[in-house]
Amino acid sequence: MSGSAKTKGKARSGGGVGLGLVPRIVLLVGGLVGGLSIVSALWLAYVAGSYVQEAGRTGARYAVASARGLDGLHRITLSERGDYLEFTSEDSLGKTLPPVQVPRQAFDTISSSTRAAILVAAIALAVLTFATALFIAIRVAAPLNRILEDVTEISRGKLEHRIRTSGGGEIATLARAVTRMVDDLVEKRATDAELGRREHDVNIAAEIRRALIPDSIPQLAGWELAATDLAAIDAGGDFFDVLEFPSGRIGLVVSEIAGTGVSSAMVMTMARAYLRAEALRVEEPVEALARANRLIRADMRRGMYVTALYALLDPQAGELRLASAGHKVPLLRWHGESRRLQMMQSEGIALGLDPGPVFERTIREAKVLVAPGDRLVITNTCGATVRNPAGEELGEKGFYRIVAQHAGADSDRFLQGVLAGIEAHAQGVPLERNFVMVTLKRSS
Repeated sequence: MSGSAKTKGKARSGGGVGLGLVPRIVLLVGGLVGGLSIVSALWLAYVAGSYVQEAGRTGARYAVASARGLDGLHRITLSERGDYLEFTSEDSLGKTLPPVQVPRQAFDTISSSTRAAILVAAIALAVLTFATALFIAIRVAAPLNRILEDVTEISRGKLEHRIRTSGGGEIATLARAVTRMVDDLVEKRATDAELGRREHDVNIAAEIRRALIPDSIPQLAGWELAATDLAAIDAGGDFFDVLEFPSGRIGLVVSEIAGTGVSSAMVMTMARAYLRAEALRVEEPVEALARANRLIRADMRRGMYVTALYALLDPQAGELRLASAGHKVPLLRWHGESRRLQMMQSEGIALGLDPGPVFERTIREAKVLVAPGDRLVITNTCGATVRNPAGEELGEKGFYRIVAQHAGADSDRFLQGVLAGIEAHAQGVPLERNFVMVTLKRSS
């Protein structure tokens, strides 16, 4: 395969030696025009000479006839071979006129001179035509041939090659048009490469997320636990996790990662691993987040951050202990008895921003007693920031209204209702980040 490609390359490069196709055509046309000019001139010379000879003979005949008409005395001899004409005459005074001889060579000389003059003019015309064709070849065809060679180089994939031209006129305009076309092609190729790279990153990030999101949700007697994860067009690092402890407690985590793509997914992998490890080591939300913060801070790249809302549920006691690491969306509690929605937020800064002292000094724990019929919701900011075609966000109030509208249903139907409300507002506009939600309802 490589040998065949090499042979083709040599054949194409050899075609550029000497004059190109356009100059050859111009010179061929010039040669044809010059040849036709010479042939036309020779024919004109022949015709003109014939007319001159005939005119000479006719003039001689008219002269003889006139002389004969003057006195009518002498016979006029016109040689059969046409060598000469001769006559004698006598005027009224009785003087004899000498014989007049008009050789035919005189007529031939006249026609030959005429032919020579026309031939010289024809040759001059042919030379002028050839010179004009050569001028066109140099001034027009040669630049076109250079453009053709440059386009050939570009077609071989050398997009950095540029069209060689100078001056103005149509040739320069053509060269600029080809250059713009090549620049557009380079830009399109770069755009396609960037889109391909982004698509590749999104696919990798999506694979990482799918591998880390829990496949199943544990079932608790007297509780309805459910979760959802709706991927955005650009997969990010937002995630949820459900932890099961030997004591029977259940840990619920929702985390939001800055950015999208592979970098965000890699931070997600790190944060999830540290949060899970420290949460399972100590069943204390504040201490678990503080320990995870130290580890995340050591590995966190500048400009990145992680927020997390960690809730530890004791199913037997109906008690929920809550700690927030800079998570923007509070815990949502829907009271089954009053049918009202309550926002509960605990203090704290994001993970990875501080080595430890400030984080540990600001974080606080909150406790919630969950009554039968109550629902708890932990989510990220996606629900409130969903946009419609007009660019309008759903907003916190709109999102909380959707949550309250479906909070009384069982957990599966609740999630379906929330997703339907978000999609109704978006009207087909893709999500800007992944939508993550974990919900818990006490049924008895």
